[in-house]
Amino acid sequence: MMDERRCHSRYPVSVPGRCAQPGQPEASIQVLNLSAASLLARSPQPFLQLKAAHLRVELQEGLVECKAVCVRATTVPPWEGAFLFTEVAPESAERLESFLERLGGQGHP
Repeated sequence: MMDERRCHSRYPVSVPGRCAQPGQPEASIQVLNLSAASLLARSPQPFLQLKAAHLRVELQEGLVECKAVCVRATTVPPWEGAFLFTEVAPESAERLESFLERLGGQGHP
């Protein structure tokens, strides 16, 4: 069995958001899982792997905005992409941490 390599617990969710990548129209996304450092999303259009992204996720605690990079993307539908956060504003980090704590997480180490 493989050991878990992630530093942050991931939680299955179903929340809406938006994704903007260079040279692509902004797309609506459905966030499928979420952690303090990353998310997995589905979209009606493909994601650009290894490209920067601006993500906006609509949580009950409020809007979370961050910069990220798409580290994995499907090449056939359904279009899914895994994003690693590269920059999260302090207010967004607080909202995200509150949301994850409510789901049973411990927040940032």
